[in-house]
Amino acid sequence: MERPIREILTIFSGGEEVSGLLFYGLRQRGRPTSAIFPSKAWPPNTRVSDFMLYGNNWEVLMWEVEVSEWPRSGQWTNALQETFSTLLQDGAVVSWIGIEGYFCDPPDLFRPECMSRGVLAAMTADGSMIGQIHPDQPLARLSDADLEYLRSAAKGLADTE
Repeated sequence: MERPIREILTIFSGGEEVSGLLFYGLRQRGRPTSAIFPSKAWPPNTRVSDFMLYGNNWEVLMWEVEVSEWPRSGQWTNALQETFSTLLQDGAVVSWIGIEGYFCDPPDLFRPECMSRGVLAAMTADGSMIGQIHPDQPLARLSDADLEYLRSAAKGLADTE
């Protein structure tokens, strides 16, 4: 039996590998950002570091979420939706959970040859949720066809420098 997500998803924090998730939100570069991580949707002691990645026309707000206690059933769904929605409300055209080492800058963002098996779940600006993950289930990744869908939803940003 495969191990559940809560046992295998990690990030690097303070030079150490810890349990956690990487959230990303792709948006037009230069817009003022007001996104604040929705801490109330996550268990206490969840720690977040934020980073901005950018190119000429695009930027990605990235949240490294250190999870000391994984949300339970209904809490999990709410935490994901709140986190994705916060990034989208701040102007992102796509928000997603990615695996460490699988991020590719535009113009290669979401190209299967670059990011295959590196995205776990996503939400687009129209509210479409792609992928189902849960901390108590084995790791599930988006298909290459799903990545192409995300790429088309991010046209003009994912495919530009």
